Amino acid sequence: MTIKNWKIFNTFKKRKTEDDIIFFPDPQDVFAEKDMEIYFSPLLTYKYKLNNKEYKIHLITTAGLICENDYLNSENRFFGFKYNNGKYEFLGNIHTFGNSEIKEVYSFLRADFENNKDYYLLQKVSLSDYVKMVKPLARKAGNFTEGQSLGNYIENFYSYEMEKYNYQKTGKIMHLFEITESIFREKKHLFYNTEEIKKITLNFLDVLGNDFQTRYNLEKAEPICAADTFCFSNFSSTAVTFFNPEKSLIYTFEYND
Repeated sequence: MTIKNWKIFNTFKKRKTEDDIIFFPDPQDVFAEKDMEIYFSPLLTYKYKLNNKEYKIHLITTAGLICENDYLNSENRFFGFKYNNGKYEFLGNIHTFGNSEIKEVYSFLRADFENNKDYYLLQKVSLSDYVKMVKPLARKAGNFTEGQSLGNYIENFYSYEMEKYNYQKTGKIMHLFEITESIFREKKHLFYNTEEIKKITLNFLDVLGNDFQTRYNLEKAEPICAADTFCFSNFSSTAVTFFNPEKSLIYTFEYND
């Protein structure tokens, strides 16, 4: 299967047994550096074949964070990586996310979730109840600047981790609102096909302008896959991965209509 054959989804049953897509991959299989899952959430890995060679293309999203400062390969929700043996080496600057104590907050959230994830799942703890419980403690664990939203970071963490844990136990992709039986009326499509990716890409590049395209030589990078992040987290945007095989470069961005 190639990206050209992907359709907008309304079911998972046909895909669940195929081995070319891995959902919620382990961060150690995605990033060359440690602790990158503090800043990026791996959504899926797509086994992409080109010229009889297989590449592991990872689709990722920022973990409820914004770029406070712009650097090369890390600006405006656009990030560059070096592709090396199936893993991403970050080419940007982690200070793009500012001076918030993100690592400290993540460590607190991670420890709490590992201790209580079965309770959260069994009791169907809603997003709002979770935030009420942990936000005061998260504030004590680490300080967030005005440029970042602690609430958004907590919401993204809980949504992503609960959906990932539920998938590991059931093999089903379900939104947090479905898992916790909260109000849920909107069904989001999982993947976009090639034509939709091109349309999304053109809109995104129009916003950024020619200087951005020239700086990253994007005409040499092909959009490989995209998905609606709402299927994996609490926030809806389009995550797209570009690949330049000649220079082994990966570019990811998130786009909002």
